Amino acid sequence: MILVSVGTQLGFDRLVRSVDEWLAGRPDLEVHFQIGQGEYRPRHGQWARFMGFGEYHELAKRADLLVSHAGMGALLTALELEKPLLVMPRRGHLGEHRNDHQQDAARHIFPTFGVTAVRGTQELQSALDGWDFLPPPNRDALAERPHLAPSLSRLVDELA
Repeated sequence: MILVSVGTQLGFDRLVRSVDEWLAGRPDLEVHFQIGQGEYRPRHGQWARFMGFGEYHELAKRADLLVSHAGMGALLTALELEKPLLVMPRRGHLGEHRNDHQQDAARHIFPTFGVTAVRGTQELQSALDGWDFLPPPNRDALAERPHLAPSLSRLVDELA
């Protein structure tokens, strides 16, 4: 099962549409989408605009793969549950966010943990073709880079 999440603040139609189009030839694959305020509605999986924490966490525990925007909440969930994570960052110039901080996170933070970050829809669909070979994030990266732990701890506190 794959869980696709765009976070709680904004829609991310480019991500949702890309995964949904990839699913067109895979009718036996179970996929759940959390689409936020996006306008695109997936046709090849179950979807909800928002999920409560409990529902999201239960689906994430069941998932074989998490697909998300490059948000810290997705990274923290993948680390906690030891689930493979595939991220596509939002782009400010496309109106998906107010700036390109997710691009920076995808280049500098996510690779530290061995998370696959893609730049666009074709790269996302190619990565999905090999999704069952994606490893879970490297939890040891925190021990190897002690300066990251306080920053992530602050993020957890802010999200709580």
